[in-house]
Formats: sequence, structure tokens, C-alpha cells
Amino acid sequence: MIRHIGAAVDITAQKEAEEQAKSEAIRAQMTKDELCAFSYALSHDMKSPSNTLCLVLTELLEAHGPTLDPDATQLIEMALSTADGMGQMLDNVQNYTRVVNQDTNIEAVALTPLLNKVISDIQCKPPQQEAIFYVHDLPKVRADPVQMVSLFQNLIA
Repeated sequence: MIRHIGAAVDITAQKEAEEQAKSEAIRAQMTKDELCAFSYALSHDMKSPSNTLCLVLTELLEAHGPTLDPDATQLIEMALSTADGMGQMLDNVQNYTRVVNQDTNIEAVALTPLLNKVISDIQCKPPQQEAIFYVHDLPKVRADPVQMVSLFQNLIA
């Protein structure tokens, strides 16, 4: 005589849900990749006109600045500042798409030296305004160092 004791559980719904979740994750990754590629291409294509505008406005100020009335000079300087800001935003979009597409490397990151390096790099660029930075001791965190640099650059600059 053979006896069999057991229970049967239908896991069809669970397997279908797992397959649907995998499919949704693949679609989400594809959408993210497409958006990153589009953002990078758009910001790259917009960079050239932005640079050209800055060059033309700078040349206009240098060549004709002394002959322009103060209001015209101020308008050109405002336009130049706006074009510079647009160029910086385009650079930020390009940098963001690079950071987002990289594999994350989570490790212990000492924030104080990292922030000091970012500040040092920023201070090497021609200043638009004088800034004084006070950095207190920051903790070590588990994070991707590249993403932390990008975060600090975007917060400060």
C-alpha cells in the first residue's frame, strides 16, 4: 500500500506576475536608455549654437563696446550671461546622462575630501562671483563617488 500526503498549490498567477515584472523592467530600462540618448544628443546639438552666440556677443562687446550706449552694453552683457547659463545647463545635461548611464560603484566615500576637491576644481575656473566656502567635517557614506562628485558640482555651481 502506497500513501501519498501532500498539498498542491497553483503558482501560475505568481509566475505570470514575475514574467510581467521582468517585462516591465526591460521596457523601463529601454525607455531610460532612449531618454538618455535623446537628452545627450539634444544637449550636444544645442551646444554649438550656444557657443556661437557667446562668441558673437563677446566679439560685439569687444569690437563695438566703447561706441555703444550704456543701455545697449547692459543688454548685450545680459544676453551673454544668459547664453553662458544656457551653455552650463547643456553641459549639466550631458554630464547627467554620462553619470546615469555608468554602472554604479557603491563604496565607502569620505565626503569632506571629495567636497574639498570639487570646490578646488570650481575655484580654478574664472569666477563669475566671489564665493567663500566653509566645509565642516562630513561623514563617510556608502555611495557612488562619481555620482557624489556630480551631486556636489550641481549643488555648488
